[in-house]
Amino acid sequence: MWKSNRSTFSLRFGILLIIIGIITVVIQPHGLIVDSLLDANLALVKGTLGFNFWKVTKLEFKVYLFHVTNPIDVQERGEVANIVERGPYVYDELLEKIVIETDDAADTIDYLGRRTLVFNATKSGNLSENEEVTILNAAHVGSLITIANGFPALLSKFGNGLAQLFSDPTSIFMRGRVRDILFDGLPLVCDPKAHPELVLVCGLLKRQRPPTLRTTSEAGIYAFSFFHKINGTDDGPMTVSRGVNDRYTTGHLSEFKGLPYADFWSIKNCSIIRGTDSIFWPPMSSRQPEVFTYINDLCRSVFAVYKNDTVYSGLLGYYYTTTESLWNDTESPCYCPREKKKIVCPTQGLLDLNKCQEVPVMMSEPHFLHGDQSLFSITNGLQPDEEKHATYVVVEPLTGAPLSGYRKMQLNLKLPRLKQIHVVANVTEGVFPLLWVEEGTTPGPKILAPIILVHRAIRLMTFLSWMPLLFGIFFVAYSYCTKTSAKTENPKASGRSTSLAAH
Repeated sequence: MWKSNRSTFSLRFGILLIIIGIITVVIQPHGLIVDSLLDANLALVKGTLGFNFWKVTKLEFKVYLFHVTNPIDVQERGEVANIVERGPYVYDELLEKIVIETDDAADTIDYLGRRTLVFNATKSGNLSENEEVTILNAAHVGSLITIANGFPALLSKFGNGLAQLFSDPTSIFMRGRVRDILFDGLPLVCDPKAHPELVLVCGLLKRQRPPTLRTTSEAGIYAFSFFHKINGTDDGPMTVSRGVNDRYTTGHLSEFKGLPYADFWSIKNCSIIRGTDSIFWPPMSSRQPEVFTYINDLCRSVFAVYKNDTVYSGLLGYYYTTTESLWNDTESPCYCPREKKKIVCPTQGLLDLNKCQEVPVMMSEPHFLHGDQSLFSITNGLQPDEEKHATYVVVEPLTGAPLSGYRKMQLNLKLPRLKQIHVVANVTEGVFPLLWVEEGTTPGPKILAPIILVHRAIRLMTFLSWMPLLFGIFFVAYSYCTKTSAKTENPKASGRSTSLAAH
């Protein structure tokens, strides 16, 4: 009798647990808990994990310079330049967001971005900022391009005089320390008394100098460098979604300097700001075919294409990378400059930054990756490689955390052949690479610890959600075994009683 009651109880209790288990597995109430925790911690609200990560980020800024080994041959005989990649020179980059205003109704934040770069001798290995390299003189050649394009009538009158601004007026190449080329600056001397042909140029520099030049404590002396303008300076303001109302919009940029588009390109629709700042990503409910990021230095959004799933620090991530489609015919015309009322597209693989950066430079992927073969015509030594030179990001889908990511860009300058200008009268025309930059990070397990804990908690809750169903099955099985055992024992007992009665 006691066994019968126990069997019935086990059966009923087991069925109840199975019902609860099925409901738990189907509904997954732990998912609601996870959603609540993610909403509370990913939104860009002061005090949350998401806000702390977004506000201050540590990155690596790696620079590779293209050292020219035969500058005289290139300049005097028009030979192909032999270039050797020097780098990486590694800098620790601190990216800070300075909040200007928060709009609760629009669920946005207006902020300025500030980058601070400090040389890291340890990560740079045997390389030193004090090493000297020879690269194309971007200030000299860039000035010639600006005059040739904007004031061609003045080129023959003032073009040759520009050489007097530089320490070596006979060369279109400059030799200097890495730290001076990148940040501290190489001297550019504007002395109209010694060189009257510089009067007009010096007056123009006083009124409007390009962002690659900075003034010094000495009158008439400027310092030229590539990156002093980004080190310790503020950029923006930008407007970003906080993700309070919808966490899948967290980090999406919507405005730059108060406008929803960057007013630099021929076609307005191509200038619409979309995507993130490439540092902070929203969660992904599914694998997106492509992701967008807005890059201030390019005045445009770019996209990366989904490639595959991968694992970093034990976490699943979606791997996105740039491909040749970034430069295909449907995309490139958006970013073609207008020259003499005509839209003129640069060679595939190049982006003209003249209007965006106010200097006549052209951006490409490193080593002209995904670029037209004609870009390799005036240099030897470039070897494009998808693994080394493609921009990529690996996004952890649940939180949007970047598990690894590096943005890679190369600066180039068109080398013109101008017969009336002595220093470029004999060169072979083409696009000349100057340097390329790799910016990003691969955070280690220590930084990713909160995300790893979230995934462990989810796995634990998922396991626990199956426990009622498993225990229910166990109790039903136990009840069945108990009943079967009882039926097996009863015939034996009945047989013994009949035998005793016969005797």
